[in-house]
Amino acid sequence: MHQGDYVIAGTNYDTLIINKNNVVIFIRINGENNIPESYLINPNGKKISKENLDSLVGYKEILDENIFYWILVKPIVGKWIIA
Repeated sequence: MHQGDYVIAGTNYDTLIINKNNVVIFIRINGENNIPESYLINPNGKKISKENLDSLVGYKEILDENIFYWILVKPIVGKWIIA
């Protein structure tokens, strides 16, 4: 991870600061042997996972490459947490 990382309860998190209105943001997550578990927390504190997507957050897996993407459409301005 890079600058802006922090740890809560033994789990690594990263942050994404959205300073202005963006149309679409892609976040790529990859694992060595499988697709890792991940979730987002939006600036309003709502936890978003692949099981509870909302209308502006998508999730796309590429199984044979152990990669997935979070797709944020018109994301809320502020600090997002990526876990």
